[in-house]
Amino acid sequence: WLLKMQNPTSGGVYWRIATKEFVKQGEAPDKDSYFTETGLYVSHEMLKSTAGFVGAAAMCARVYKNIDSAFATKCLNAAKKGYAYVKANMNNSNAHKAFENSSESPSVNAGAYGDNPSAWGEIWWAACELFRTTGESAYNNDVKNLYSRKTSGGISFSMTDITWDKMGGAGSFAYLNTSGADSSIKTSV
Repeated sequence: WLLKMQNPTSGGVYWRIATKEFVKQGEAPDKDSYFTETGLYVSHEMLKSTAGFVGAAAMCARVYKNIDSAFATKCLNAAKKGYAYVKANMNNSNAHKAFENSSESPSVNAGAYGDNPSAWGEIWWAACELFRTTGESAYNNDVKNLYSRKTSGGISFSMTDITWDKMGGAGSFAYLNTSGADSSIKTSV
């Protein structure tokens, strides 16, 4: 399902698929009037959803490498494509804003997510997870750059939280468990 949420052209990931309104409580899915009357809506691509997807897809590629190599390759390719989208958009402050109901077209009233308006924690996770999975120095360079920007105050995110809206801790965990990671960053983390 996550792989289907990625735009095959841009690499960005749509942040949700929802009915126009919340399903009425007590209504069976096959009787859901919002679904039967208006269908499902796919929301816009979002930097935060894409970076989180990259972290998850890179981890999936590593986990499945010796179990299902074809699926692992598919996940890694999707992660790399998503990461290109992340790199192209991460310095655009508007890209860090979460979509709210009012910004969707057509207007969807199936729950707003007033989460952390920054994607930096997810971007950190994406870079760390791609480095752990691939060992490629380009991702380690990105980790070093993100770490430098964070410690200098240029960007802000938690390096310890792992919650629905903050994934920086997942990136830190990945980096701490990566061979060839920068020892001074590992010590600091």
